[in-house]
Order: sequence, then structure tokens, then C-alpha cells
Amino acid sequence: MNDLQPHPAATVFPEMSDKEFADLKEDIRLHGQRDPLTVFQGQILDGRNRYRACRELGIEAKTEEFIGDDPVAFVVSKNLKRRHLDESQRALVAARLANLPKGRPAENSSIDPLSISQPAAAKKLNVSVPSVKRAAVVLNSGIPELTSSVEQGDVSVAAAVEIASLPAAEQKKIVDEGAVAVKRAASIIRGKRSTPNATEGEHEVNESDARDLLREVRGFKERLNTMSELGAMLTRLDYVTRVWFCDDLERLARGLADLAYKIRHGDT
Repeated sequence: MNDLQPHPAATVFPEMSDKEFADLKEDIRLHGQRDPLTVFQGQILDGRNRYRACRELGIEAKTEEFIGDDPVAFVVSKNLKRRHLDESQRALVAARLANLPKGRPAENSSIDPLSISQPAAAKKLNVSVPSVKRAAVVLNSGIPELTSSVEQGDVSVAAAVEIASLPAAEQKKIVDEGAVAVKRAASIIRGKRSTPNATEGEHEVNESDARDLLREVRGFKERLNTMSELGAMLTRLDYVTRVWFCDDLERLARGLADLAYKIRHGDT
């Protein structure tokens, strides 16, 4: 069996999970390889997981040559159809696309098929340019575990870029504590910055942050309703409960103020 390597454009999307690969391998064992690998310039453009499964099963992989002039668009289209990626995962893919090494022009063409700018990559993946820029920072400055947490959909790229600003040892300590710790640390880092001095793109709302804030608002509203039922008894609450109530109110106020700033400045 020929030893094929994945094309650089094929590696911008995250690998399958162990379970997903095991399921694919079992399906090929039972039913054979249904879809051939797509090969471009002697490398696998699509089907690297099928190729790996076939090798492990001792099956000769079927291949077909890529026909077209835009291998990047082909890879993006193929992967987006069979994967459900959130905004942060797509931003990470776009950042990798914009950082691909130069390839060699296709036959009868002087255009490098892998040459793609951040704005062009953002458009292909349906994300904003600021999101791609943040993802690029995560790739360049974040530890591998931080990048992996974004790839797996556990952490937003907006949170990850804040953690990537820290020394590697601090990043690892936070990431090892889990996704909740990452989000909490990112919120603290953002809070330390002065909002009027924020740079362009820092306050862009992303869907993960919006969901987190919405859950916070709903949770606070439920607790507020419960406390409102106490009426006049509220003033007689013990010290710990009053502190808890005020901390919740302060955290909610900060979140809503930040959201209002983003909306006023058109970063939604």
C-alpha cells in the first residue's frame, strides 16, 4: 500500500475523536470503503481518516484525483457538510487556512492554491475577521491544551485569547482546571482592562459569551424573584446572604454594562 501523507489543507480541521474513528473503522470493516480518498499533488486532500482506517485494517484504499482549481474551497465544503462546528471552531480553522505554507501552483496556473488571506478565510468559514485574528493569537501564543479546548468546543476563542496572553505555566494551570475555570479567568482578565481604552474588536460579542451571560441573567432573575417574595424580610437576611445577593447583583451589572458597550459600538 502506498504511503500517502495528508495535504496541508486537509489538516486545518480537527482530527476525529477516538470514538468517531472507531465507528468509521468498524463501518469500513463491515461494509468496505464507500467513498474514495481525494488526492491532490500526491497527498490526501480529503479522507485522511478513511486512509488511516484502511491501513489499520490492511485494506488497499481507493483513491481519485482532485479535479478543480480551488482545493481549499473543496476541503472546507466537504468538512462543513459532515461536521457541526461552532463559531469558535470555525474561526480556528480559518486562522489555520490563512497560515498555510505556500504550495505549488496547479498545472497551467501561476496562482498558489493555498494562498489565502484572513478576510478570505473568514468568509469561507462564515466568521468575522476579528474572530479569526483572535484564533490566530491562540494558535501562536496558546499552549496546545488551550487550542484543543477550543477545537473540542469546550471554550470560546474569545475566552481562549485572554488566557493566551498569560505565561505558558499559568495557561496550563488554568486549562487543567477545566472549561469553567478558563471562562472565569478570561472574564477576570477582561474586567481588569479599562473599557474606554479597549482596542477594536476586543468587545465583539460571540455566541458562547452571549449564552453564558443569558444563563447568568436567567439564574439571577430566578433568585431575585425568590427573594422578592420575602418582601420586607429581605432587610433581615443574615450577613452571608446579603453579601451573596450583592455579589450576584454586581456581577450581573458588569455583564450588562459590557454588553451595552458592545451594542453601542456596533460590535454585535
